[in-house]
Amino acid sequence: GQSVSLSATVNPAEAGGTIQFFDSMTPIGAPVPVTAGGATLSHTFTAAGPHAVTAVYSGGTGFLASTSNVGVVNVTDPAPTDVATTTTLTAPATATEGTSVTLSAAVAPAQAGGTVQFFDGATAIGAPVSVSAGGASLTHTFTTTGAHSVTAVYSGETGFLGSSSAARVITVSDSETPGGGTPSFGSSN
Repeated sequence: GQSVSLSATVNPAEAGGTIQFFDSMTPIGAPVPVTAGGATLSHTFTAAGPHAVTAVYSGGTGFLASTSNVGVVNVTDPAPTDVATTTTLTAPATATEGTSVTLSAAVAPAQAGGTVQFFDGATAIGAPVSVSAGGASLTHTFTTTGAHSVTAVYSGETGFLGSSSAARVITVSDSETPGGGTPSFGSSN
């Protein structure tokens, strides 16, 4: 599937005529005129495996025909191209300490498998979650207050490249105690 150049050199350089390239016994394209002692043909092999290529010089006025040694061209199947992915994180902007929230990641294209690992800064949140139908979700309870920078990192898999979401900051606040005061006990005289 990839074009390559097949070249032949004829000595002496002033020889005219043509070069016919062969893949084993099968001609490759049409004969190519010899110019300044050389001939080049662009060719695309369509089958994988070794190809025994020769160049046959037709001869010309005052010059005898000749055949090159065999040159083996090893043709391989193209490697599969890995598809780029995008990972998008969905998470609440705020949370309360000790209350669970859902973190969700969408991986595109949806047919990608693999896993998503959620992170709070550089710390992994739980275990990697398998991607199913382009999505992965995790329920998490923050145990400290403040700003938490959360990301989702897709692992990638055969045929699909890994990707990371943009960071999303979740502000975790302290849980409020109802009642707001301490009772006072006293005695009356």
